[in-house]
Amino acid sequence: MKKYILLSILLLVLQIKLFSQTFYYNGDFEGNIGTITVNNGTCSFNQILTSQYFTDIAFHPNGKLYACLYSNLYEVDISTGVQNLLAVIPNGGITGLVCNNSGLLYAASSELYSYNPVSGQLINHGLFPTGIYSAGDLTFRKGKLYMASGGSKIVEVNIANPGLSTVVFDFSALNDAIYGIVNIPVSCDSSVTYASGYKNIIYQLDFNLGILTPICNSSVNISGATSPLEFLSSDCSLTL
Repeated sequence: MKKYILLSILLLVLQIKLFSQTFYYNGDFEGNIGTITVNNGTCSFNQILTSQYFTDIAFHPNGKLYACLYSNLYEVDISTGVQNLLAVIPNGGITGLVCNNSGLLYAASSELYSYNPVSGQLINHGLFPTGIYSAGDLTFRKGKLYMASGGSKIVEVNIANPGLSTVVFDFSALNDAIYGIVNIPVSCDSSVTYASGYKNIIYQLDFNLGILTPICNSSVNISGATSPLEFLSSDCSLTL
């Protein structure tokens, strides 16, 4: 049993290293989904498929890809692009999506929702404060949920009470609308966060200094992003 547990941990760490600088994007109104690999300040793009246009995407711990398009939540076959409609959110406007370590999907507009793909339960957690809404993405980092909000702001989301969510960074001086935000975990104390905006620039976000550093230019307009193990950042009791 000990050998099995050790092997499982080693495999998980290996997966994280393999995906350490690669994340998935959805972009353009043509419905393109692909990967971006960042290596020593350069980016390589690989389009995987063309599917329906989505406002955001997120990987589940089961390896499946989920997507949102305003009112609709989908499960997407990453190999074919075929989508299966899972739920319809009454008030619509969903542009941000992420999954936690328990397999619960969080979706955001001017409100925060959660959806359980297993039970089909959809919960409305409530409204964000006035002026705060999803511009295009959600991500977890060190056990906390963050959202790219309108006005190029990064918001720490209060899941229990979205009305108490707060702005942690304001990048409006960049004159670029930040849509995408994605975290690539190494451990709860070590991760890399990238962001993207209207000007098709990929940034690295330094949470300690509150700085966005341009890394490269994108050939596509990225509306959302996810990494295969992004969900691990939701649970800091898991230490790698």
